Amino acid sequence: MFSATGSLLPGSRERPDILICTTIRPGYMRASSSICKLNKFGYMPVMSTITGLGRALLGIIHTIVHLVSAIFDRQNQAQHVQESTLGAKNIARGIVEAIPIAGNLAMYITDEIRIHKFIDMDEERRESNRAARNNDEIVILSAYGEEIAQKPQAQITQALGALNRPVTLADFNNTITAPNRVIFS
Repeated sequence: MFSATGSLLPGSRERPDILICTTIRPGYMRASSSICKLNKFGYMPVMSTITGLGRALLGIIHTIVHLVSAIFDRQNQAQHVQESTLGAKNIARGIVEAIPIAGNLAMYITDEIRIHKFIDMDEERRESNRAARNNDEIVILSAYGEEIAQKPQAQITQALGALNRPVTLADFNNTITAPNRVIFS
């Protein structure tokens, strides 16, 4: 299904705004998070006024297009309603981000709370599946508490080493999720 604003508005499973990367080996677990650039701009007082209003405008367009599509495309109606909800969330977030300092702080705190919640969800799920894992070092990528991909650390290190250039977040995500690509920068 299409997105009315392409990949500009984050927050869906296909376009997560927060990713959690967890490295697990026997006796060790380390989780780190990645936040999309649009969310990071929302933490900067002057920049967020511009990006927040832009995000809200894109959210309005996204919501309207998908609500109209839900009326005419009965086959994909549920997905269009879900996308219109994503647009509404981005409208609200954009408006809050546009408020200097208070809005920036509110969005930063909100994202930090979400990150800790997702890490706790991942940890809980991994603890319940501990017996299913072998003793290799693995890297798990998840969004919203759901695993997207998992690969052995050695395989990721080898693929990234073959790039012969500085590694970007997109390189890492494409390596761990290949062949199912997750675009996130």
